[in-house]
Amino acid sequence: MKKVLIVETNVEKYGDSYEATGLWLGEAAEFVDELNKAGVQYDFVSPKGGYVPIDPRSMKYIDGSIMKIYSNRDFIVPEAVTTPHYTTVTSAQAEYIDDLITRATEIESGSVKPYEDNMLKIVGENRKLTLDMRALDDSIYSDIDSDKLNQVVANVFQIYQENDEKKSTQMIFSDQSVPYKYRNSQTYNLDGTINTFSAYDEIKAKLVARGIPEQEIRFIHEATDKNKEAMMRDMRTGKIRVLIGSTSKAGTGLNVQDKLIAVHHLDVPWRPSDITQRNGRIIRQGNENPLVQIHFYITKGSMDSFLWQTQEVKKNFIE
Repeated sequence: MKKVLIVETNVEKYGDSYEATGLWLGEAAEFVDELNKAGVQYDFVSPKGGYVPIDPRSMKYIDGSIMKIYSNRDFIVPEAVTTPHYTTVTSAQAEYIDDLITRATEIESGSVKPYEDNMLKIVGENRKLTLDMRALDDSIYSDIDSDKLNQVVANVFQIYQENDEKKSTQMIFSDQSVPYKYRNSQTYNLDGTINTFSAYDEIKAKLVARGIPEQEIRFIHEATDKNKEAMMRDMRTGKIRVLIGSTSKAGTGLNVQDKLIAVHHLDVPWRPSDITQRNGRIIRQGNENPLVQIHFYITKGSMDSFLWQTQEVKKNFIE
């Protein structure tokens, strides 16, 4: 079966001017119409992903047949609204961050050996504490020592209720603290005991406690060669309402956009392309929602803000 990849523009203006440009609607629509007549499958992409502007001059030449194609949800890329959510550090997080700063100072001064402590370890611990303190040690810390997951759960549940009639779906991304059942290796507390905390498991338990049926919340880690397509079909039809996954497992290769209304970023991936891949699950043709939501969760006073700013600088440099 032949398949055509159609690359659409993200350019809205000519150079530094204010003159608008974009996709010439008639040409694109007529091309798609010919592919449909020939029985050729196709998919749309754009260099930056997401919103594709329409050249305003092309609107003068459209007719009913063009608008019919344009109105097809397989032709339209939804517009995304991005919302950052901030939580303040708790006393436990602030105390641990102060300790990390002290350790970083010692590392820079050369008073500790790299095998004793290093900046990579500090960044790793900071990423855990901004997600949930229990990711560092579930024997010392409890639910009251972090607030990000509670905020995520509240937002996911609100969106779930607001879009219950349409059976709209949501995705939650976190590259850390995966389901305990699906870990490839153990993580340990500061005293050497096994850490069984999982942000995935915690989010699911809290959503179920609020009233979402357990079978409507799934982890991408549950997918196998035998059941993956069935899971994706359940997402496309709204049988699964919340899918939680990592960038590596859920950031690519999933066509689940049909009812996707919101994507939630719990943590900061390492590369700008990872963010694009995550958002690419929702900002794509075939989504029945013309307006979708992207949510970022940031713990103020931690490295969260710095890491998100670093990603933006990397993205601008690459572009």
